[in-house]
Amino acid sequence: MIPTLLVGDFIFVTRWPTGCASLHRSGARPQIGEGAPKRGDVVVFIVPQHPDVDYVKRWRAPGRPHRDPRQRRLHQRRRAEAPVLGEYRYTEHSEYTDTDIEVTTDEFIEDLGGVQHPVLQRKDTGISRNMSFVVDPGRLFMMGDNRDNSADSRVEGGIGQIPFSYVKGRASIIWISFGGRAGIRFERIFRAVH
Repeated sequence: MIPTLLVGDFIFVTRWPTGCASLHRSGARPQIGEGAPKRGDVVVFIVPQHPDVDYVKRWRAPGRPHRDPRQRRLHQRRRAEAPVLGEYRYTEHSEYTDTDIEVTTDEFIEDLGGVQHPVLQRKDTGISRNMSFVVDPGRLFMMGDNRDNSADSRVEGGIGQIPFSYVKGRASIIWISFGGRAGIRFERIFRAVH
């Protein structure tokens, strides 16, 4: 989820009411004030393959019957439509070579129905960015903000489409962030997660 969340960020999660999942399954819409999730939220959830592990991704689209998947914008053509803010560099640890690798990406702002957030895409990737997906009813399509380094709903054999009932809540605030030169990233403490 870089740049929205960094390795070492610890977050508070706003849990949704227990009735929210049953409301969604029944087709009823939660009322305003119930804290129902919305498209663009960063959410914490579990996946059927690893129910003991919490995952964090951005909710890109809900599954709805009889809709053209292109209308849900489940593709990565946004890079051409959004201006590039500049380069974003970060270090990631390679599990294959057990070394740190400097990664350079383009950073741009994506808009999901009024929810704006930063997104990274590598310059050197050979991944096709022109993909479309059909989201099944009652499922959520999740994507990481670090688009070329995210095992999300786009990746075959990845997390797949998430049943609504597997969502634990929305990431709300970074309460502490370990890392950086000082050991703690003080500038990230109590930052809202968008």
